[in-house]
Amino acid sequence: MTHNQVIFVGTVEREIKAFTGEKPLVSLFLKGDTERGSVFMPVTVRGELAQKLISKVDNWQVGDEVYIEGELDWESYEKNGEKKYQTVILAKNIYKIEGV
Repeated sequence: MTHNQVIFVGTVEREIKAFTGEKPLVSLFLKGDTERGSVFMPVTVRGELAQKLISKVDNWQVGDEVYIEGELDWESYEKNGEKKYQTVILAKNIYKIEGV
C-alpha cells in the first residue's frame, strides 16, 4: 500500500478564492521557503472542510501564515487551447497560524 501525505507551511500569496454551492471549493496559492529558495504551491480545499473554511477566509489575507496537511494531487486546465496539468495540495486539514 502506498501513502501520499504532505505537510506544508507557507504564506498566502494571492487573494483566496471561495466558491459556494453544491460542491464548495476554496483555492489558495501559497509560498514556502526551502534551503534553495522559495516554492509556490496551489492548494485546493473541497467538501465539508471547504464549507467550514468559507466562513473563515474573510479574516484571512495575503501574507498570513498557513499550516496544511493533505495529499499531492493534480488538476487540469486549458490555456490558449492547450490542456495543462499542475500539481496541487488537496487539503485535509488547514489552519491559519496566529501570532502570540
